[in-house]
Amino acid sequence: MDSLNDIVVRGRLPKWISCYLTSKQVISIEDAVASAEKRTSGEIVPVIVSRCVKLKPQGLKLSALFILMYCLYVETRLSFFIDTQEMVTLGLGFVVAASLGPLLLRSPKMRRLMMPDCDAVQLAALRAEVEFYRAEIGGTKGGTGILLFLAIEERQAVVLADKGISSLLPKETWDGVLALMLKGLKSGTCADGLIEAVTKCGNILATHFPIQKEDLDELPNRLRIIE
Repeated sequence: MDSLNDIVVRGRLPKWISCYLTSKQVISIEDAVASAEKRTSGEIVPVIVSRCVKLKPQGLKLSALFILMYCLYVETRLSFFIDTQEMVTLGLGFVVAASLGPLLLRSPKMRRLMMPDCDAVQLAALRAEVEFYRAEIGGTKGGTGILLFLAIEERQAVVLADKGISSLLPKETWDGVLALMLKGLKSGTCADGLIEAVTKCGNILATHFPIQKEDLDELPNRLRIIE
């Protein structure tokens, strides 16, 4: 069972997402999911993660680069005689150079610069698969669950449909949904983009997977927000 840190309780937000979404916007997104699912047997699950992966290896690479640059700088100025005070200064400089990598990677912008676009796309796809199974989307009757996934730091979006949907509709069906999610994410209107994407996704599903009399709401109509 997921912890409360992994799922937004209606109107309650973790601190890191507060600059992207308000409590009212979360409620609006969840209302959009509930509204869309009234017309389809599909289950729409929106998920937002802060980032796909931590960049510790890149931090080590940055530190190694700064250490190398510092050593080259010291070598050009090194004399045959070094007194105690100079040794202390050199040691402090080495420590500063070694700590610059992890320090710089505390910035989301710097972390994005350290990650090639192709890597960000692949990492988002892998993380989306993890969240798909974590949310138990693959367990719906008829395989009609669909994940709308956003990775804030990498600025990536993924639409992942279960076998009941993907066997009937090609991947290109969701290009418009993806475009709405990415537009909202990159323009700073994350909530609006996600609401529009949920609505468009619901329209597509309603056409091909209309609501049935015996249909049950199998998954919570909640926005999952994961650190």
